Amino acid sequence: LIALEREALPPGDDAVYWSMPVVMETFDGLLNDINGFHVKPDHVRQALQAAHDGLPQEGAVGGGSGMICHEFKGGIGTASRRLPAERGGWTVGAIVQANHGKRQSLLVGGYPVGRHLDHISSPFTPQLPHPGMGSIVVTLATDAPLLPHQCTRLAQRASIGIARTGGGT
Repeated sequence: LIALEREALPPGDDAVYWSMPVVMETFDGLLNDINGFHVKPDHVRQALQAAHDGLPQEGAVGGGSGMICHEFKGGIGTASRRLPAERGGWTVGAIVQANHGKRQSLLVGGYPVGRHLDHISSPFTPQLPHPGMGSIVVTLATDAPLLPHQCTRLAQRASIGIARTGGGT
């Protein structure tokens, strides 16, 4: 990606180019061919050209294709909140790629629904060496003018959200 961005600089541009990449992962090797190296530079170029503002796709798309969450088919999803204009109009958004959790731990609105769904067979459970294993990526973003300690408090909300769905057990 960085190489593609540098290619886009005008010829002779002597501006200092700097980036700080952030790398995250969610293992999808049970549902996808992770050693296939299917994404090529042209795919990245096409994705960058097709990028647009607005809502992203959710569900079993892109990186969410190979996710298993609470032993059900997982994926990628979003949530956001916007304050009314009289309170600043700031927005906080989250995007989550879920690939974790034991079924029996699943909570919805604080209710332990996972305990009541154990009888439903899952095609994924036999493939999981350790049910519940996996990873989750949560990215938070805001346009609010936060101080460093407020950024820390906002970041802590992600782990609270995961725990509220039973992902912390």
